[in-house]
Amino acid sequence: MKKLLLLLAAGVIAGGVNAQEAKNLSLVRISAQPTTIQDARIQESFKQIDAYKAARNAANVTSANKTTATNQRVYNWSDYLKNIRTMTSSSPYMWFDGKGMGIYSAATGGGYVVDTISLVSYGMVIAPWYKEWNDVGVPGYTGQMVLNQQNTYTVDSIVTYGFYGRNASKTGIVDTMIFALAYGPGGANSSVETVYYPTLNNGDTLRCLELAYDTVNHRADTVGTGAAITVIKLPLTVADSSKNRLAVYFGKSIPANNFVGVSITFKTGDPAYVPYTDTVFAGPTTPNRPFKFGMWRPAMYEENAGQSPTYIKGNQNTAQIKGLPDNSSYVRDYIPTWAYVAAFTLEWSDIDFVLSSSNPFSTVGVGNVSNNISGVNIYPNPATSEVNIKFTLNNASNTNVTIKNTVGQVIATQNMGNVANGMATFSTANLSAGVYFCTVESNGQHVTSRFVVAH
Repeated sequence: MKKLLLLLAAGVIAGGVNAQEAKNLSLVRISAQPTTIQDARIQESFKQIDAYKAARNAANVTSANKTTATNQRVYNWSDYLKNIRTMTSSSPYMWFDGKGMGIYSAATGGGYVVDTISLVSYGMVIAPWYKEWNDVGVPGYTGQMVLNQQNTYTVDSIVTYGFYGRNASKTGIVDTMIFALAYGPGGANSSVETVYYPTLNNGDTLRCLELAYDTVNHRADTVGTGAAITVIKLPLTVADSSKNRLAVYFGKSIPANNFVGVSITFKTGDPAYVPYTDTVFAGPTTPNRPFKFGMWRPAMYEENAGQSPTYIKGNQNTAQIKGLPDNSSYVRDYIPTWAYVAAFTLEWSDIDFVLSSSNPFSTVGVGNVSNNISGVNIYPNPATSEVNIKFTLNNASNTNVTIKNTVGQVIATQNMGNVANGMATFSTANLSAGVYFCTVESNGQHVTSRFVVAH
């Protein structure tokens, strides 16, 4: 894990012990770590995960074509991002107390080094009413339910993706995955807290969500008089070895206007483990037994290589991690990835929130979110001096085309009038080389696509 700097606003973050506690503006450092080993097992696991999700999306598309909407839906923010940009995958080591040792690639000179495993837990908080969940341009979204802030909903289950490796000779050992579900409206005395940082480089105020951290049990914690945490422990035996998908059922009802989040923690059941001594993952140094102890390696993604994640105003879907040791004033908090001001590879965790509602607001592509945009084509891509965005609509309507950069700033916009099809042309001659996003908006629907400027 790279050395990172974290900047959070003073006086606006509720602490895990006292929800009224103000925190001063400060810098938080997470220990530097070398590069983890991404061996063939991990690469194959990512392929299997992608194949599983592709089949699920295809099934959703088929269902939508038959106009058979469902009141249950999967919400996974990293999956959404992978539809609009290229994401870099990784599978970090994870150990419950920050005292296990792992084999890493040496920074210089080749070979391997041994270092502590600092990642102890990871999580995600979602706002299921956020508008991007309802973009008909994303494969598999059409026909899915739409929630708004007035809807109650149920967390049916949580699914996390990664790779479970273990020592096959230790057949009697039972490890544990700990899933801790939290919900709340944000603000004081909410078990899902709101974090503000007011001085982004684009002038916006960053608003994101975080979980409180239980320093004893290494999972999400209740804040003040907020809703109690629901904890489910999933036993892992030798029969679960090499699994890349773990799921638990909650059946938890969530009140209207409440965010929902989950933390995920792996705990060894092996009594032979010795802190700061045992190399729990030995990797290629012992190829016949890379895992001395059972270990869960979560699937994670970097959105912008060498940059911070893209922040779009209004988006409060927030991934977060917890690393140890933590001697800062944020010891009782998970750290949202939005808050890192340096490059960080563990930006988005791969977690499904399977939600249902008996009376959802509407359906993607039906009613309030009209399926009017039938096609968007961008050319040339990459663009040098100009880019053309051609669109086709099912019915004539007022249409806007907007270009934004990776931090959500509007670069240019054109109102195309009341049209059934058209083409917007933008000059790119004065734009910096890099990734940009164009959005076509018509009749309440918006489709976002990615293009590259190269000079």
